[in-house]
Amino acid sequence: MYIKQGHEEYLHNNDLKVRGPLAKYWTNTRVVELCLVEDLKYATHSGSGESCCEMTLNFIGSSSKVQGQKFLLTLPDLDDSDTPDFLVERGWYDASMERNWSSRDKCQVWWTNPGGRDGSWWKGRSQSVNDQSNEFPGSPWKIFSVQYKNDEEEFNHCPWELHDPAHLFEHSHIDRDRRKKMLSSFRKLLPSGPNKEDNYGILKLEQIAQKSDFINRFPVPLSLDIIEKRLEKNYYRRMEALKYDINVMLSNAQSYFDGNRTFSKKMKNLSHWFDELFLELE
Repeated sequence: MYIKQGHEEYLHNNDLKVRGPLAKYWTNTRVVELCLVEDLKYATHSGSGESCCEMTLNFIGSSSKVQGQKFLLTLPDLDDSDTPDFLVERGWYDASMERNWSSRDKCQVWWTNPGGRDGSWWKGRSQSVNDQSNEFPGSPWKIFSVQYKNDEEEFNHCPWELHDPAHLFEHSHIDRDRRKKMLSSFRKLLPSGPNKEDNYGILKLEQIAQKSDFINRFPVPLSLDIIEKRLEKNYYRRMEALKYDINVMLSNAQSYFDGNRTFSKKMKNLSHWFDELFLELE
C-alpha cells in the first residue's frame, strides 16, 4: 500500500519535489493506493555514493483514477529509522486497520536504536485519533497520538506501527520446510574432506566478503553468510526475493573477478547449483 501523506513527508524532509510521471497525476492520487512493486534493484545514490533501493511502482487499484500509472521511486536506505514507512505490505496494512485502535488502548511500538541496529518495544497508550493535515483528509498517516510509560511527551504513529501482543500478525514468509531445505543445502556447499575441492568458489567468496575494496565497490555487498543469516531470521517473504539476492551476490562476484576464467567457471557452476535447488523446491 502506498501512503501519499507519508511520501509527501519524506519528500519535504529531504528537500525533494514530486517529479516525473507522479507529478502529472499527484492531485488524482488518493491518500492510500494499492500498488505493486514491479521492479527493484540495489544501486548507488548519486552524489553521496551511499546504497539505495530503486523500485518501479504500479498503481493497480481497480477504482483508482491513476490505475496503471507507474513511477520510479528511490529510497536511500530501507533500514533507516528516519525514513517514513509510506510503503506498507497489504496484509499488514489491512490487519492494522481492522484492529480499529481507539483512545486509551494499550499498545507497543518498536523503536530502533541509533544506527539502525536492534531496538526495543516501548509500552504506551493511544491518547487520541486525529488527522494530521487538512490536505489529506481520511489519511491514516500518524493519526494516533501515543504516550509512553513514564513519559509526558506524546508521539504520533501510524496504525501499522502499533503492536498488540493479543492480536499477533504473521507476515508472509517462505514456508518452513523450504527454508530448512535451503539452509541445509547452504551448509553442504562448504568444501570438506582432505582435498577440500572448492568447485563452487565458496572459499573465495568468503574471503572477498571481508575485503574493504569489495565491500565499498557494490551498493549491497551480499555474501552467502549474509543470505544464510537472513534465511535463519525468516527475512525473506517470497522465494523471488531470495533468488534476487543470490543473483546479486553472483553478479557482484563475477564483476569483482572480471577476467578470471577459473573463478568465472566456478560461479557458473554455483549458479547452476542454485537453479537446480530452486527447481527441487518448486
